[in-house]
Amino acid sequence: MAVFGKMLRSLEGGGEAGEAATVWVLGDGHYSIGAVGESNYQAALEEVVGGRKPRGVNLQVTAELEPENDNPYDSNAVAVLIDGLKVGYLSRSHAQSFREEAGDRLESARKILCRGRVRGGWDRGPRDRGHFGVTLDIGSCD
Repeated sequence: MAVFGKMLRSLEGGGEAGEAATVWVLGDGHYSIGAVGESNYQAALEEVVGGRKPRGVNLQVTAELEPENDNPYDSNAVAVLIDGLKVGYLSRSHAQSFREEAGDRLESARKILCRGRVRGGWDRGPRDRGHFGVTLDIGSCD
């Protein structure tokens, strides 16, 4: 059973013959897969959303999934980037499943994109500040 949604190739952006410039991962609309490690990237997330807000944010974004084959902690690591800024990772189990399901698409794609959502980040004073979180629409309930 597939964990991830459909992966569509797009030649937009000038891919060479047989090479996709972009692969879009289309989920089921539930944003059910959360990034991990966002606590280490709060400054980047704050930059992505344009700063903290008293009521926080709920912003839909385009996220990039970038395999990190040379990651010293996990050779299957998949980073999550928004606007070119690293904001977290897929969990170890999701990264491994994603790599298995994506197969050779990872090698031929220049970019792997999906829909994402950034939530949280409220600021109501020194003792009431929320962290940002990232969820991705790459899952499938099939």
